Amino acid sequence: MGERILFQQHDIALAGLGETLLKFAFVCAILRFASIGWFADSVVIIVIAQLLHAATFGAHHAASIGLVSAWFGDGRRASGQALYGSLTYGAGGMLGSLVSGVLWDAVGPAWTFTFASLAGAVGLAVLAAYVVGPWAVLGAIGLLLLR
Repeated sequence: MGERILFQQHDIALAGLGETLLKFAFVCAILRFASIGWFADSVVIIVIAQLLHAATFGAHHAASIGLVSAWFGDGRRASGQALYGSLTYGAGGMLGSLVSGVLWDAVGPAWTFTFASLAGAVGLAVLAAYVVGPWAVLGAIGLLLLR
């Protein structure tokens, strides 16, 4: 339900906020997957995690379509969106299902969701490296490790 509201407000994503929305989506994904993995017994946490689905799916999709439209322009927008759909829902969905199935059997649901949370952190780091440059991200990681 939450992602439907976000889709109706998708003009925000197309107004130059795509990268900011993607960062927000990745942070929400980190929180969502970690909370599902470790607090699955809590109805309140699961409801909150489901609301975060609006951010992880809705914001990511709206921002991604906005960025694809900007990158490919009017003449190739449909091709860009087809490529986006193929890579994210096709190849990405297949790879995610395969890896999560193997992890589920090997380490159980809590750690599988923990790895999903870590994948969100990697996505956030890659996006940050793209936006601010890889050296700034590595410097920030170095500062965190030296604490």
